[in-house]
Amino acid sequence: MNCNRWSDYQVALKYAQAYENAVGPTPELCQIKALILEANGRKDQALVEWEEVLRTEPEDAQALKSLLLALPQDKKSDFEPYLTRLKDPSATVVSLATWVGWQDYPGLLYLADYLKNQAPDSPASNYVLGVAQSMDGNYQAAAEHYRFAFQAEKDEDAIDNYATAYIEAMSQIGQGVAAWKQVPDPESAFEVIAYQYEDEYESGESQLTEQEFHELVDAFCKRFPKSLNGFYYRAQIALEEHHYEEAEKILQIGLKLPQAKTGESDEQEENEYRRNRLANSLGMVLHQLGRTQEAYENASDKKHRFLQLGRLAVSDRRWDVVQRLLQLHRTHEPDDPQLHYFAAELAAEESLWDEAIEALKEGIEKSPDNTPWMFKYRLREILIESNRWMQYYTTSSEPKETFDSLANSFSSNEDWESLNRLIAEHRKDWPRDLQITKHQANISWDLKNNPAYIQQAKRLLDSQDDEVIASYQKSSLEDRLLIALIRNGQAKEAVKLAKTYQRRDNDPAELAIVSVMTGNYAEAGRLASLATAANDDASRFYTHDEVGPTFLGSRFRKLQEKYPVGMSYDRPTNAVIFVSEEPWQLDVASLSDKLREMELHDSSSVVSLKSLRDEVKDAFAVRLESGSLWIATGSGKYDPDWSFADDSAPLAAAANQSPHWLAVGRSALTEPRHEKLKDPFRRLAVRLAGEKSKAFYTAEDWSWELFPAKEEILSAWQNSKDLKPFQRDRLSVEASSRNRNLATDREFESKLRQAVRTFQSSPDTRLEVLICLSKGASLDPLRMVVKSVNRTNGRMQFEGPLVGASKLIPELREGLHVRFEDYEIRAWRINSEPPVIRVQTH
Repeated sequence: MNCNRWSDYQVALKYAQAYENAVGPTPELCQIKALILEANGRKDQALVEWEEVLRTEPEDAQALKSLLLALPQDKKSDFEPYLTRLKDPSATVVSLATWVGWQDYPGLLYLADYLKNQAPDSPASNYVLGVAQSMDGNYQAAAEHYRFAFQAEKDEDAIDNYATAYIEAMSQIGQGVAAWKQVPDPESAFEVIAYQYEDEYESGESQLTEQEFHELVDAFCKRFPKSLNGFYYRAQIALEEHHYEEAEKILQIGLKLPQAKTGESDEQEENEYRRNRLANSLGMVLHQLGRTQEAYENASDKKHRFLQLGRLAVSDRRWDVVQRLLQLHRTHEPDDPQLHYFAAELAAEESLWDEAIEALKEGIEKSPDNTPWMFKYRLREILIESNRWMQYYTTSSEPKETFDSLANSFSSNEDWESLNRLIAEHRKDWPRDLQITKHQANISWDLKNNPAYIQQAKRLLDSQDDEVIASYQKSSLEDRLLIALIRNGQAKEAVKLAKTYQRRDNDPAELAIVSVMTGNYAEAGRLASLATAANDDASRFYTHDEVGPTFLGSRFRKLQEKYPVGMSYDRPTNAVIFVSEEPWQLDVASLSDKLREMELHDSSSVVSLKSLRDEVKDAFAVRLESGSLWIATGSGKYDPDWSFADDSAPLAAAANQSPHWLAVGRSALTEPRHEKLKDPFRRLAVRLAGEKSKAFYTAEDWSWELFPAKEEILSAWQNSKDLKPFQRDRLSVEASSRNRNLATDREFESKLRQAVRTFQSSPDTRLEVLICLSKGASLDPLRMVVKSVNRTNGRMQFEGPLVGASKLIPELREGLHVRFEDYEIRAWRINSEPPVIRVQTH
């Protein structure tokens, strides 16, 4: 039941009902049923189950939160009887406040009013009022409430909670360090704030600027000069600037401090954790300084240090270091299975495939039960890379598992030739294996062989074999089957099947999609609205690869007005950036000529694009059937947060000394359409780069890398071949996600919130906002007239019609009702006043 609840809720409900018939409605069962019903839009039925949970378990936090969220805005007061039954209503409201406010701002206001009436001027009431003010962006007022709360509170845990909230609110107005100095337990507060900063720094969501965090660390170290946390974060600051010698000195001093006394178990455990963190940082620093052997030899846990240093050395392609580490570790830990893993990496680098394969096999045999997956994954990669996978398959002791893992690799790479060879071999011994049918279906779908796909999908769905087709995969199979039936001229069967799905799942979404494909637009609109009402989200229709453009058309204006189009899914991604000492000279005519030479499209497909980024000189969109390719040229550094671990490398110098760039990307409504642009995108990019390019950045394997623009490397990249043979030439890029604009963002967002208050309080106010579809090059700015502003997930959500159409994604037409999140807004204006622009560092 629990396993099925996220993928096949009808099956889960069936098991739940059988269980209830046997033992009765237990609180645990009612909670599971409520979650299943909620996830599938049956909110009224879920409400009944939550009420049943609270009947026997009145303190259940999940049930209380879900019940409050389910109540309409004008019915929030119906929640009060559930609060009065609690042992400590104030404590419960405090625990619910942020949780509820993140998803339901009116629910948070109800909780704040409740405590204000029941326990005025209490620490709990002030804290919840502070949460409400924070959610509304009134950080100064929020901070005052939090300060009163921690000053009046007696419970230590609550004091820590309120004090942390106080520092966070004060940080939003640039006074985080001053706030930290005022809290009762600054050492504990620093640890919480520093951990959050470290965690949020990588995602670009930190509430502290770098300067503010550095000031906080300095203040902490002055007040607590022997704290290991102080040494750790001082070292991290040095590392941010690549000051490795300074970081080493700081870490060495910290590690020489005396350890906690024996017998003080909690303090000793915490001290040991902090010392290990310092030691790990020191190991990395010594490796960067070229002293990897020293880092290994001085380690108390050599297995752990070997694994850390080995991974760093492989990532840096330092094979001499890997060789030396293997020699050292064999002396100290000759039975460590990780020896085989890194021996395999070393052998693979030299194309000694048999040696690498044998090393990994031996590592699998000697590894603990919970670790062989890493060896198996790398083994599969090497077997495919060396074209030895067939021998591996035919000698495998687990042929079905090996077949499926290899087939998945071939499918993800669209290597249908290898997949067909594998299937033919597997069929000799396992002719009836449904795994064959599953992978054949992938081939049929990709090649648009609709009759074959229909036959294969039906066999898989009829089998009810969860070991072959997981529950979460069935919906995709069913969706594709309906499409294949219509493509194959079997519309009546598709409609009949979609109606079966509707009765089974109580969800008319599939029938709505089939109705669009068969031209029944009125019925499609009615069904889509019914399906969307369950979760207030129509994205599954707007982003559907087959019918998404139709659902974004003018026929479905009413659906779009009620459920605006979210914009996050259609972001164009940077795909390749070339750098040169000379600027590129491009215009519509020259681009059209190149497209004709490539036999890609005619000249009418090229349009100029606007950019909000000053460094962009020219920008264009090339419209194709599946989507658009975009081109931008500019000067300076493309991304100021890009750096290299070794700036002295010749390739790094070539990139840093090349002041001009050419960026080429692809943009499409859906991911499958995005994939169809891969070939023309790569061909056009190489054609435009020409011979003047010195190097190019590409995001292979999800991380940016820099390659020299050599003919053989460009040819391999253009043809989507593996770039591993050129790894010796490449340079890894360190791409920090730090928010350099945090201080100016605070000011911008504060003014935006004030504009929203003006807009909401004055009906005649016209509020316009602007976003860009391309983040890096700030291309194709889109303007929207705001009709409403809502709060969700702790943010503001702006809804309204577009003014003008997108040149990158034509489906985003003028008048289309869309939805932007506040962090996406690049500029706004009230009425005819001058626009307020978000300041960017690039």
